[in-house]
Amino acid sequence: MKNVHIEKLDLNLLVVLQTIYAEGSVTRAAARLNLTQSALSHSLRRLRQVLDDPLFLRSGAALVATPFTRNLMGPLEIALHNVQSALNAANTFDPASDARRFVVAMDERLEAFILPTLVRQILASGPGIGLSSIRLDQANLEESLLNGRIDAAVSAAELRNPNFRRALISKDSLVVLASRKHPIAQGDAITIEQYLQCDHLAVINDKSYTTAEDTILSRAGYTRSIRMQVQRYVGAMTIVAHSELLVTAPKLYATVVNHYAKNNIFAFPVATDPVEFFLYWNAQMEADLGIVWLKTEIERCFQSRIT
Repeated sequence: MKNVHIEKLDLNLLVVLQTIYAEGSVTRAAARLNLTQSALSHSLRRLRQVLDDPLFLRSGAALVATPFTRNLMGPLEIALHNVQSALNAANTFDPASDARRFVVAMDERLEAFILPTLVRQILASGPGIGLSSIRLDQANLEESLLNGRIDAAVSAAELRNPNFRRALISKDSLVVLASRKHPIAQGDAITIEQYLQCDHLAVINDKSYTTAEDTILSRAGYTRSIRMQVQRYVGAMTIVAHSELLVTAPKLYATVVNHYAKNNIFAFPVATDPVEFFLYWNAQMEADLGIVWLKTEIERCFQSRIT
C-alpha cells in the first residue's frame, strides 16, 4: 500500500468505510448514511484508489473485508469517535468537568482587587479550569483579542472596534492615603489646600507616564510636590504608613493593598468623573459557551466585591 497523506483525503470517505464494514452491505450502508447506492459505490471506488486496496471482496451476496480493512477498522473507529467527541465538546461547556485554561488581561491594580474572589469562584465551580492573568498590554490589546491570545480583558480604555463586545463592570475613583499619625489625618476630609501643602509619593513605573491625579490637578491649575517615586502601590502604602508623605491611588486597589498598612483614606480633593472599567471580548466568540461562562464569572465577581 502507498503512503496516504491525510490532507489529501476526504475524511467523509472514512465514515463511508466504517459504515460499510459495520453493515456488511453497500445497500444498507447507503440507507444508514442517507445516500444513494450509486453515490456510496462512487465513494468506495475513490477509497480503493486512495488507499490502494480493494477494501472489500464479494463472497456470494456478502461483502468480506480485506486484511487491510480489518486491521484498519479498530484504530479508525477510535479516531472517528474522538473526532465526534471533539466536535461535540466544541459546542458544550461544563465547568465541573472541563479542563480548559482561560487567559485574561487586566491592570495590576484590578488584579489585586478582583483576582482572589475570581480564583475562589473558579475553584468552586470549575475544579479543572485553569486561569492565567496577564499584564494588560494596551498597545497590543486589540490584536490579542482578535487572534485569541487572550480570551477577555478588563480595561478602562475605550475600544471602538466593532469586532469587540463590552460590558461595564466597575467604576473607580481616586483616594488619598495618609499615615494615621499624619497631621491632616485627624479630620474626616482633606481640602485641596491641605493636599497641595503636603509632600507626595507618586507611583510611576514608566518615565514617560503622567499619573491620573497629576493630569486632573494640571487641568484644574494645580501642581503638587512629588518628593518620592516608586513603581508599585504595595510598597507605597508601607512607606506612607511610616512617613508624612501622601499617596493618591485608585479606590478599588487601595482598599485591598492598604489592609496591612492601615493608612487613613480620604476622598481626592478635586471633583472628577469616575473611571469606568469595561470587560471586553471578541464578538466572534459569543457562541463559545466557555467564554460566556468566563464572562459571567468575572461580572459576578465584580458585583460581589463592590456590593
